[in-house]
Amino acid sequence: EDLTAISGIKEAKALNLLAVTELACRLLREQVFSEKSLNHPQSILDWLNFEIGFSPQEEFLVIFLNHRLHPIYYKVLFKGTLNQSLVHPRDVFREASYHNAAALVLVHNHPGGSMEPSEADLEMTDHFVKAAKLLGMQIVDHIIVSQGAYCSLREKFPELFE
Repeated sequence: EDLTAISGIKEAKALNLLAVTELACRLLREQVFSEKSLNHPQSILDWLNFEIGFSPQEEFLVIFLNHRLHPIYYKVLFKGTLNQSLVHPRDVFREASYHNAAALVLVHNHPGGSMEPSEADLEMTDHFVKAAKLLGMQIVDHIIVSQGAYCSLREKFPELFE
């Protein structure tokens, strides 16, 4: 409906554009999951932005990694409201244990476009890092994406991950 609201785009063209977007997302996802490791967030940002970066509501996605930091699975675990996503470590680590993950990359979007992490984002990251250590896992990064941009909390606040 949003696409057909643009002058000159009818339903058939809108469906073609959506199909191209889905194909690009699948190709990027395949590229990410065929890489040997995720040593820097740049290797996954395009895919993450396609996946949740343009969503109108907050979403929380986790990428599960093996001990070599190779992605083995990903899942959108929570969909929130316009500006909030309620995430509980119990649910994230249950999924991580199920997939035998050694490490995780936490990702969420900011639908409003701001790349500044909120106090709640920083507090949540701290809780997840501590919980992961207790379980013998590692939080590799917590990334915020929005409309093609990103913020890596590991890059901006490395002390959170120590």
